[in-house]
Amino acid sequence: RTERENHLFSGKLIDENGEGNPAVEMVGNDLRELIPNKYYVEHLQEECFAYCKKECDGEEMRMAQLRELVTLAETDVALMRARLADCQDNTGSNMRNLARRLAGLETLVHNKLSDLVDIAETAGVPAGPNT
Repeated sequence: RTERENHLFSGKLIDENGEGNPAVEMVGNDLRELIPNKYYVEHLQEECFAYCKKECDGEEMRMAQLRELVTLAETDVALMRARLADCQDNTGSNMRNLARRLAGLETLVHNKLSDLVDIAETAGVPAGPNT
């Protein structure tokens, strides 16, 4: 997120008087151009901001932000669990394949050693302590 998005999300971009919000400043300039009475423009801006402040409950906004954060966290946790399950499945099948291959290799080595002992015995070469 950009710094501006972080400030907007946390509600720090706009102060109590509505200053700092480019939309409020542009509307104020437009009102001053359309309505020559500056007191009426100021009063209209104050009333609009008071209405927005009354309608926009800060606690409700914070709760909505917290709900959004919880939803994002729950989604991330669910994705991590799915990845972990995939990893376990892949690792389990790979380990079973490896165990099967190692068992086959062990059998092959034992068979070849047995063949080697048989060849050595037929040639009259001692093949170990048992002969």
